[in-house]
Amino acid sequence: MVIYQGRWSWSPEDITELEASVAPRHMPLDSSGVVTLLRVIAVAGISWTAVITCVTFLILTPLVMGRCVLMLVALPDEYWHDPFCMFLGVFALQVLVRIVHEADYIRRRLQPQLYLFNFRTWMLCKYKNVMW
Repeated sequence: MVIYQGRWSWSPEDITELEASVAPRHMPLDSSGVVTLLRVIAVAGISWTAVITCVTFLILTPLVMGRCVLMLVALPDEYWHDPFCMFLGVFALQVLVRIVHEADYIRRRLQPQLYLFNFRTWMLCKYKNVMW
């Protein structure tokens, strides 16, 4: 008798080609599940570490940027206030992102002019009779 693992049908029918090509289900090598449990714990630990690292980076980056701004302004340490540093850091990061975005926009706008300096593209256009 053939055992149909998880197969739903009204009667014992022949296995289709697709069902036959699928790997059979099997239990993990360890019958007690210790290795599987250790794998789950390892994945959970790695995920937790990644999330905590990202959240810490996202919280501390604006704070450090704000403190750097206050350091550049040469404000004494007694007048530093962490919520204000956080505000300055978020503002500084927004300005930095905007500058990077504008630089990318300018690079894309200059791309057609840089086209003339690319020898390979120039040669392809020359021999394919492509007009610029």
